[in-house]
This record gives sequence, structure tokens and C-alpha cells, in this order.
Amino acid sequence: MSKLFEAIKLFYQKLNPLFRIVISVLIGIAIATMVLGLAESLNVILFPSTILNPTINEQEDLVKNAPAIEFLFILFGNMISAFFGGYTAARLAPSNKKLVCGFFVGFFLMLCAVFYFILIVHPIWFALATGLSHLLFSYLGAKLAKN
Repeated sequence: MSKLFEAIKLFYQKLNPLFRIVISVLIGIAIATMVLGLAESLNVILFPSTILNPTINEQEDLVKNAPAIEFLFILFGNMISAFFGGYTAARLAPSNKKLVCGFFVGFFLMLCAVFYFILIVHPIWFALATGLSHLLFSYLGAKLAKN
């Protein structure tokens, strides 16, 4: 098994740096999405919804009536996902583009969050904290991976 990993590592290191940047960002986004999905599934277990498949209007009502602790839990999940996505992207990126790749993962997550907050209205403090946490924690993850 270790010979397979060595072969993959050797192949990856011989790739064009532009391909390495694209692959590292895509894998970072995938890791961040998986971690966020785990956090959201835990959120569903801790704070079950009364509606099985809510429409947009029903989901807005659920958001309006949600307790603050639920928002904090979701915010924590966003922080962790941005950190691991930025860390992964920076670990895989070429040495001179580590911070850029990690930060791009956070920027992508922030854009997705903005589209989601346009679709379903959330409290302004939560929207601002989520956007900033994506950028900050992806940068922190990339900074940690750079060292």
C-alpha cells in the first residue's frame, strides 16, 4: 500500500504547477464540503425539525424561530470546515501558492454562503460571522499547513 502512495506522490509532484493548484483547491473544497455536511447532519440530530421536507417559506420560518445555540453550532461547523478545507488545499498546493490556495477555498465557501443567505434570510450577525469565519479559518488552516 505504501508503494501505491509513493507512486501517487511522485506522479503528483511531476504535474504542471497549474494543475496542482487546481487539484489542491478542488480537493480542499471537497474536504470542506464533507466536514460541513457532517456538522449539518449532527445539527439535524441535535435540533430536529418539525417539518420533513420544508419549502423555502417553511425553511425561513424555521430559521426565524431557531434558537441562538443552533446558529452557534452551525457557525462552529463552518469554522471547522473552512479550516480543514484551507489546510488540505495548502498541503497539496505548490510551495509558493499555499496561502493563495487555502484562501481561495475560504473565498469559495463564503460565496456559497452569500448565495444561501440571499435565498433564505438569516440573522445579520450570523451571516457576517459566517462569511468572516470562512475567510479567517481557511487562512489559518493554510498558514498552519505552510509551516
